Amino acid sequence: MNRISIITDNISLENNNLFVLIGANRFSYFITDQAKTVLVCNTIELKKQSLNTIFEQNADLQACFSTVKIAFQNPYITLIPNLIYKEEDASTYLEKSFRIPKQHYLLTDNLPTFQCQNIYLAPTETYNYLIDKFDNVNYSHIVSSLLLKWQQKAVQLQHNSVFINITVSSFQIAVFNREKLLLWNTFEFETTKDFLYFVLLVFKQVNLNVETATVYLSGETLKDSEIHNLLYSYIRNIKFSKRTSTYEFASKFDLQPNHANFDLFSI
Repeated sequence: MNRISIITDNISLENNNLFVLIGANRFSYFITDQAKTVLVCNTIELKKQSLNTIFEQNADLQACFSTVKIAFQNPYITLIPNLIYKEEDASTYLEKSFRIPKQHYLLTDNLPTFQCQNIYLAPTETYNYLIDKFDNVNYSHIVSSLLLKWQQKAVQLQHNSVFINITVSSFQIAVFNREKLLLWNTFEFETTKDFLYFVLLVFKQVNLNVETATVYLSGETLKDSEIHNLLYSYIRNIKFSKRTSTYEFASKFDLQPNHANFDLFSI
């Protein structure tokens, strides 16, 4: 799916709000004014440019922002219920699930609506660069934002619902029974068949019926894509998530699918 850079003409970006998503080989960001109107939206491939180059070559990132929120996206993440969580054991929880890479900084998001802590890693070099770049930054993992947005939708539904956000080579998936989170995971995949296998595995784990459960897709996929078509051959009820109503979007955004950048706009 082609990503579209959108910049509103003739605007001042001073004292506005910056939201950044870093990971999955992308640096995505958008800027809003104090009325929550999106003024700028852009995605840059990290393989092609360093963080320093991105900030130097994009004038819209050089403004003085009132608030800065940055979300990381990577697979080094685990959710721990508050009942068993101990702050001093935070790194141990991750070590039980992953071989922890060197030079990563440990961070935690408190998720009170799920009564758990989201423990994750941020690359030390990236984290230090952003600490030096901005005085006051709010950090989070993108899964925290996605779970909260998905829960807001799921609580309105009378049936089990499955939410999937797709990037180029990975996807996040969550299953809800109204506001209750039944399962969450992140999978990396190389082929469309890999993607289907993991989705059906989740259906089996939670004992979902492929004829009645509804799947909500967002991210890097389209209705006529191979992923959608293969998924639809097994699961009948597939819908695309709608862009958040938290922000106001100019008509230029109509050039993008409504479900594109769902994760970015969830921050």
